[in-house]
Amino acid sequence: MADNVDGFQFDNVKVSAANDAKLYHSLAQRRNYVIKGYEQELRLSKSGLKITVAAGCALVQGRFIYLKETQTITVPANSSGYIVLRIDLTQEVVPDLENDPATDLYTWTNNQVNLEWVSSLVNGDLNQGDKVYTFSLCSFSSNGSNVNYELNEGNYKGYVIVDWTNNTDPAIKGGQIRFIRTGDFVLVHCSLQTKDAGLKPKENIINKLPETLAIDFSSHISLTGSGELLVDAQTQAVSTVWGLKGNTYYLGTGIYLAK
Repeated sequence: MADNVDGFQFDNVKVSAANDAKLYHSLAQRRNYVIKGYEQELRLSKSGLKITVAAGCALVQGRFIYLKETQTITVPANSSGYIVLRIDLTQEVVPDLENDPATDLYTWTNNQVNLEWVSSLVNGDLNQGDKVYTFSLCSFSSNGSNVNYELNEGNYKGYVIVDWTNNTDPAIKGGQIRFIRTGDFVLVHCSLQTKDAGLKPKENIINKLPETLAIDFSSHISLTGSGELLVDAQTQAVSTVWGLKGNTYYLGTGIYLAK
């Protein structure tokens, strides 16, 4: 072996779970998602204070997770939280000491992953040394006898969705700017109404995008009429090019490369 160069997809090399996960996470374009076509695809249902998760599989930070059978979780009354697949690498995978790992008789007990409810999410990066990550299937809220849930559609479909509306940016009077990230590409769909005063040339319509949508390569988005937006890698903002008229509807779709 060279002093400073090694690799894992080579003859007679032992591949750890951590290194395997880094490879799969990269091949999945750093996406975490429920895998389609396996069992019942982790579909949810509810009754009273119980949320049931059907069997299925997910790829989470490069780790293949398999819920073998339908499982029901009872949530507390008058509470809110999330149903998650929780990965905790501080726990142990207990090996079968009686059977040879090379045979079909070998089993193990994996305490590093579990299906449970939590009151808050932990967004650790397992491939950068963090130990805990919670993959949300849904959020929920309950009263004294019943629970309602909202599916985390992004985790089921494998992409990130972020909407900008008048509630998140004062430059938008109505409608939205929707960002849909899949891997390193972000689709931007604009269907918005400008504020009454309009926007001047080079004025920000969005002051700064979050890290999940961070821009790696600047791009332009053409809007109806003479409108155009700049998605700026230097400022991480979305701004007008020539300005936009006041109290006017604009439509447009574009794409940019994300970090």
